Amino acid sequence: MRSIAGLILLTLFLFADVQAQRTRYATLKGTVIDSASRQPVEAATVSVFLAADSSLITYAITNKKGEFLVKEIPQAKPCRVMVSYSGLSSFVQEFIISPETKELIINTVELRKTFSEMEEVVVSAQRPPVMIKKDTVEFNAGSFKTPVNGVVEDLLKQLPGVEVDAEGNITINGKKVSKITVDGKDFFGSDFKITSKNLPRDIIDKIQVVDYKTREAQFNKTTTGNEDKAINLTLKKDKKKGVFGRASAGYGTDKRYESGASLNYFNGPLQLNFIGYANNTNRQSFSGGDFSMGKPTSSLGGGGSGITETKAAGLNFSNEFTKKLRMNGSYFYNNSYMINSTTARRQNILPDTTFFYNSATRTANENNAHRVHLNIDYKPDSMTDVYVNAFLNSSLSTSATGNDATSTSTKGIPINTATNLFTGNSKDNNTGIEAFFGRRMNKQGRGFTLNMNYNTTNRKAFDTNKGNTVFFKPDGSNTEDSLDQQSNTTGNNYLITLSASWTEPISKPLSMIFRYSYTSGKGNTDKITNQYSPLTGQYDLFDSTFSNDFRNRHLAHAPNLSVMYSTEKINANIGAGIQWLEQENVSAQQKNNLAQHYTNIFPSANVGYRFSKTGNINLNYNGRSQQPSIDQLQPVPDNSNTLYIRLGNPDLKPSFFHNVNINLQQYDSKTYWNAGLGFGIISNQIVYETWFDSVQISRPINSNGNYNVSYNLNFSRSWKKKDWSLRLTFGNNGYFNRNVSFSNKIENITKTYSLSQRIGLSYTFKELITLMPTFVIRYNDSRYSIRQTQQTENITKNLTMNVFFNWPKRLILENNLQYNYNSRTAPGFPKGVTMWNMAVNYQLFKNRQSLLRLSVYDVLKQNTSIYRSITPTYIEDTQVQVLQQYFLLSFIYNLKRFAR
Repeated sequence: MRSIAGLILLTLFLFADVQAQRTRYATLKGTVIDSASRQPVEAATVSVFLAADSSLITYAITNKKGEFLVKEIPQAKPCRVMVSYSGLSSFVQEFIISPETKELIINTVELRKTFSEMEEVVVSAQRPPVMIKKDTVEFNAGSFKTPVNGVVEDLLKQLPGVEVDAEGNITINGKKVSKITVDGKDFFGSDFKITSKNLPRDIIDKIQVVDYKTREAQFNKTTTGNEDKAINLTLKKDKKKGVFGRASAGYGTDKRYESGASLNYFNGPLQLNFIGYANNTNRQSFSGGDFSMGKPTSSLGGGGSGITETKAAGLNFSNEFTKKLRMNGSYFYNNSYMINSTTARRQNILPDTTFFYNSATRTANENNAHRVHLNIDYKPDSMTDVYVNAFLNSSLSTSATGNDATSTSTKGIPINTATNLFTGNSKDNNTGIEAFFGRRMNKQGRGFTLNMNYNTTNRKAFDTNKGNTVFFKPDGSNTEDSLDQQSNTTGNNYLITLSASWTEPISKPLSMIFRYSYTSGKGNTDKITNQYSPLTGQYDLFDSTFSNDFRNRHLAHAPNLSVMYSTEKINANIGAGIQWLEQENVSAQQKNNLAQHYTNIFPSANVGYRFSKTGNINLNYNGRSQQPSIDQLQPVPDNSNTLYIRLGNPDLKPSFFHNVNINLQQYDSKTYWNAGLGFGIISNQIVYETWFDSVQISRPINSNGNYNVSYNLNFSRSWKKKDWSLRLTFGNNGYFNRNVSFSNKIENITKTYSLSQRIGLSYTFKELITLMPTFVIRYNDSRYSIRQTQQTENITKNLTMNVFFNWPKRLILENNLQYNYNSRTAPGFPKGVTMWNMAVNYQLFKNRQSLLRLSVYDVLKQNTSIYRSITPTYIEDTQVQVLQQYFLLSFIYNLKRFAR
């Protein structure tokens, strides 16, 4: 592995060195000011293009003094510099740096105010790669190279500060991306991975990055300082009318297959989309790695545990009926069938004893799911916003789980054995609606909002549980317990939240916000269990131990008053709220009625200071309560595993979380770094106590004395020249957790430590080669207050290498190599495992719109899923069934037809 990594890194730097020897470079220096105010212009984009073909060479962003320094500009070649800033006219000038000049200083650049959109149209064919517009960072898609038939995800990977992990999750400058829209509209609902993995990159004009806020926060223009990010993709004007899509089919060894199709119709504001697929290679979502719009990828099927066959399809529509009314909606259907086998070896460590538990489990599940959603966005006038989001999710599931288990002493003496078969059939429905109304008043800054969220779930389930358990006594005798029961469960839950806010301006930078929220929730769960009667041959013996009629109700009122202060450099929102909470749990079977009343006072604060247009520091505090789930509250034993019984606890109290975070970040066109520190305290945290009484039993309880501390450091640096680009990323984070639980009724304090270091590179040379190595090392340790005999320190290492090689022109070779090392694997299992996927692609036809692809999953036949879990009460080694090596030959066709 070391030799492979070294060879790849050597290749990377050889490319850079050869390119450096071909051309000599110099720097361009200058200052940008506003022609009217004569003040420096901070965060203006300075772009340098080759005059011959207008291709981007490099770019930079001005500092607080309006100064810029653009490096690595080729000497003796005609170039063009363009200085751009939102709201000001662009400056364009051609120049040549002579071979004798190392640094060229140009005269002070004066940007005047833009008075008409026509001034921007003049330079629209040659835009800067990055523009900073107040709270929006805008990237020009044409400035970043991607493979032929690349998708949005390929484009995002080239942007400075953007990271995309193996599962398709996106972060920008260390913050998670929670939403992607297309021309401001949802695309296939809330699953942004469908957008990033399926929309072709060449229809995108701009990528706009903003903070992801709630409807109320957007309307009131408030911020917590700790928001996730959202991306809006704007389409090219000539790509807003047309049809594009993709079809693929593949078949391989071991009867593995994959097929899929997508079709998209765009006609101005109208969008119609279809997507569907079928496979038996463990792809379980529309955003599967290999199902992308004609772009080769080394992410093959086979991930996860078990073997899953999936059939799915979806429809999406979006339209702007008038300038005031927009609607979009989608429908999805998914059918999946999964089989899995699991073996586990657990060492249970209690304060006064130790014993072993070995199990072999076989599972088969089938699930049919439907999902519908509809969004309506209505703006009757410039002062009013109305938004409605409704959804319906429905699923029908069947499952069967067989388990053979044995518990033994440390000397190998049997304690008990169990065999049981659990089958289940369930139907679940979940519906919800969110409605928002916002109205701005005539006085600037004054506004009123109303928000309603309603969610309801309904469940019907029928289960059978058959088993036999043998308990061995010290004198050599034994007792046997047989189980044969059926259960019918019905559950109905609803939750409604109503909130209102009034914003009142006091002065230009200062305003007050009053909020009030009302929450009401109710849950009903009825479970009737009957034992099998040998006399009647029916399940007609009522079992009160596993039956119950349980009711849960909670009600909360929460007024809140905050003061918001906002200037160009300072944003502060400081307030306090009080919550009156009532909770009632009623167990008809146990004739128990428990009423609880709580008063929570929680301040809220967010203070942000923008020390430059590209740098800020934020301090944030928030408090929130969390209700226990209906499963945690219901006092009915779960005996689906007869050797591990789980109980509910109707006496549970709500948990309350206090969180404080401070975050500092600074970025420019090519460099980004941030540092964060967090601290949290949890009151009445819900944890689990365990004890042994012939079998092991666990029950949720409340505990105090729980807190956590965490930090993170991230750095990213990009280099870009005409033919190649390089990005280097570092990440360091750690945390400390203190948790209180109970083992055999004895308090156990767990202290967990973790440190990790990540380094990643991304190098692209023309369309010839792309190298993306990533290395992560992590140290973990846990210390317990009760008797500790197990060693808990462990070090894990992960090296991932993605390589794309495109030569000759139509041939694309790709490799995904992943090496995982764990210093604490189970005895008899390797500490290090290498997983290698590869594919060979050949582009067909004149426009290369088709692809013939041969992919190999698990080249080295090393795919395993073995992991070790270490907790205060046990050490467990688990091995699950995984998909083994297969070859797959696929044909992929891309359709692109746009109106001229």
